[in-house]
Amino acid sequence: MFDTTVLENLRVARGDVTPDEARDALRTVGLGDWLDGLPEGLGTMVGSDAAAVSGGERRRLLVARALLAPARVLLVDEPAEHLDATTADALVRTLVEHARATGRAVLLATHRLSPLDAVDEVLVLRRADSGDDPAAAGEPAAGEPAAGEPAAGEPARVWARGTHAHLLATDEAYAWAAAAETIAPR
Repeated sequence: MFDTTVLENLRVARGDVTPDEARDALRTVGLGDWLDGLPEGLGTMVGSDAAAVSGGERRRLLVARALLAPARVLLVDEPAEHLDATTADALVRTLVEHARATGRAVLLATHRLSPLDAVDEVLVLRRADSGDDPAAAGEPAAGEPAAGEPAAGEPARVWARGTHAHLLATDEAYAWAAAAETIAPR
């Protein structure tokens, strides 16, 4: 984020973004009420490094900027960071719906599994030193990585792939992680 107005921060994606397009993008990512509450609307200064906005607002501003960009492929990393679970899941689903409506591709990197029921394909990446249970792939010999798993220090590799529903049914670790997201805190 830059030390300029909300509108100019969104125009980083595309210099000809109109005020109406900016408002629509902000409403799409759940910032309509926030925008309505700003003293100067789109003309409100965001401040250096978005210090005047919360982490969740900042994240959604960046997603709104991405939605306005002309890119055919969007790569988004943890777009729902700093948001509560319901808002986070809605934002990811919004990205997916927007991609389908505009013919774009979205590559989403996330730890949150719940909204992945909306995506076409899920790739689960794991590393040998990630602490995952090696029994899930068969017990390797002592000191050796599980079949298909990289040795410690190597980059992560695709561990499993498929639809969210398929992975819930076939990958015990994936199903456990997804279920853990739905457990309400006490």
